[in-house]
Amino acid sequence: MCCVLSRGSVLCVMFYRLNSRYVCRFASRGFLFCILALFVGCSSSSRFSITPSVGSMGLVVQSHGVSVELLAPMFSNEVDELPSFVITLENRGSEGIYFLPEHVRVLSGEQAVHKYTPSELSERIQEESQREAEEYSGQQAEVFLQSDAARQDPSMALATISAAKNANRAAAVREAQEKRLRELSNLIVPVHIEPGRAVRGVLKVDANDILPDTPLRVFLTLEGESYEFVFDVGSK
Repeated sequence: MCCVLSRGSVLCVMFYRLNSRYVCRFASRGFLFCILALFVGCSSSSRFSITPSVGSMGLVVQSHGVSVELLAPMFSNEVDELPSFVITLENRGSEGIYFLPEHVRVLSGEQAVHKYTPSELSERIQEESQREAEEYSGQQAEVFLQSDAARQDPSMALATISAAKNANRAAAVREAQEKRLRELSNLIVPVHIEPGRAVRGVLKVDANDILPDTPLRVFLTLEGESYEFVFDVGSK
């Protein structure tokens, strides 16, 4: 048997002799899914659960107060389902402190997990919006054709149902876009925190870097002090 494993695809070729001739059989991706799970992270088409680990504290207080909370208990690598956390930083000192996104590290086991920058997330949002716009245009064209054909039918039921479905779809797309833009504006950025003040920002990471059934750890360093938060990742 000859197997080639890669992050994007799997090709497994099995040779066996039959009537003095060789037959080549190709196995599907799904056939080797369990093997792939050992080598790659959570694929974009899969959804996974994430919860705070037992004993992990929501708020850690040292010289300052830091908390890392989940935005949703399920995630995938779809733009609307990226693993997301709300980070709250409270300056409990007597002087101002600076926070940079570089002060946050995310590890899946020992593997580094990529953090989205505002520009990277904005690019993904634009790509998704363009895809949805093209999909909506295609649906509108379909409604037009159905309506034209349905003029011969006094009931016009088909056109009415299609138009209603697409109106609902357009409203859902607008709502999703507004949510994406809000989260983009709330993404963590460099900030100066005055004494006695607290700031909050959203951290979004790449699901493809997260290994299933492996602890996910978020480390944050603030003025030389390290704060750690642990989450359990599992299949849906």
